[in-house]
Amino acid sequence: MTQVFFSDLETHSPSGRFTLTARSPHNGAILRRGGRKASWWWGRRTAFQNEFRFQLLEHIRGSAEPRLVWERWQKWNESSPHQLFVSDTGWSILRTHGPQLIAVSPSGRDVLRVDILGPREGKVGRNAWQADHATYTTAGLFWSKHAWPYFFRDAETDFFIWRTHRGQRLVLDLTHAAILPEADVRAREWDAAEQRDASALLAMLTEQLQEVQALLSKSSTAPQKEVPSELRKHLDRVVGAVVLVGAHRIHACLPLLQQWESVEDWSSVSRSSVFHEASLEEQAFRPIVQQSLRRLGVQPRGFAAYSFLDAKHERYAIPECLPDRRERAATLEKTMSAWEVLQRVGAPDLIHHGTEISDDVERAFEHWEYDFQADGQWTTLQLRWELNSRPPFIAELQERPASWLQSNARERALLER
Repeated sequence: MTQVFFSDLETHSPSGRFTLTARSPHNGAILRRGGRKASWWWGRRTAFQNEFRFQLLEHIRGSAEPRLVWERWQKWNESSPHQLFVSDTGWSILRTHGPQLIAVSPSGRDVLRVDILGPREGKVGRNAWQADHATYTTAGLFWSKHAWPYFFRDAETDFFIWRTHRGQRLVLDLTHAAILPEADVRAREWDAAEQRDASALLAMLTEQLQEVQALLSKSSTAPQKEVPSELRKHLDRVVGAVVLVGAHRIHACLPLLQQWESVEDWSSVSRSSVFHEASLEEQAFRPIVQQSLRRLGVQPRGFAAYSFLDAKHERYAIPECLPDRRERAATLEKTMSAWEVLQRVGAPDLIHHGTEISDDVERAFEHWEYDFQADGQWTTLQLRWELNSRPPFIAELQERPASWLQSNARERALLER
């Protein structure tokens, strides 16, 4: 079984009125409920922390110390928490490893528990919600990545809404302890709330872009302790905000996205199937920023979404921001090597893999996609590299109308890795 670690958590309501905390005696910060020290705490971190104590604190103007509103301890039948949310009216949401969402009222009463099911699950029960995409792993079901969770208040009713990066919404009516269907008359108001909050987050972080890049840069010399913890929390929501900018076509955010395209955050390294001598390194933010720019009808400048590393982990020099990339692409030939393609047109906008069976033989392919805009029209050039041969060769080289205009398949390919 894969070990899962549960850290102590703390979050604040938007105005700062409330603070919600979750602390486990197995992380060493507090005693157990009976006042004893955790028997297996030896001053080092171990996995599967539990016995969490949750506290809601209210900060009252003029008071030196916050007021304890309520306290609850993790129950025997609930998993440990991964994430906390609290509203300015005192509603709290606990996202546990179950996976489950637990809604706690301002008075500290559990009013709703929602089991999160994956797409392979069977019949959905009354207090369950089925995600249309999730990843099944030995560490559990992962369904929340790049989501946009938020509170919403309409008249006297409080809601909590979880919008996945695919656009699916889990809607909780907190006041009446109910799960609502997505097709609700308030959907347009939820759209407006998402647009407003995503725009505000992106604007705030763009003003701190120098600090953001210092935090993300692997070569940064700035001590990590000097970076505000709140900045780290906000950065966790950037991809979700960028997805919303593209999905809702928030044109006012275009200048912000254009600044974010140059932000570097090389997030993962894998072997390159085509360029066999190299490792493949992917950017964390840039591909989805560039895709949202395309959604807004703007051609990105062309900073590399991928880089290729040699045996010493040095990046190969590959051209970026080519103003004549489409003209260069017109000169590509099937006989070219991966290195020749990269030198001619730079790194692809998307790299993904596929297989097909022909004559009872499974053939593997790697697809490189390049997007172009000309005369107001978007097209995608796809290079399909056949991997069964050595060296790999270009089996198909074709430009087509961009398929991502009619679906969110490109976003899924970029985010669901």
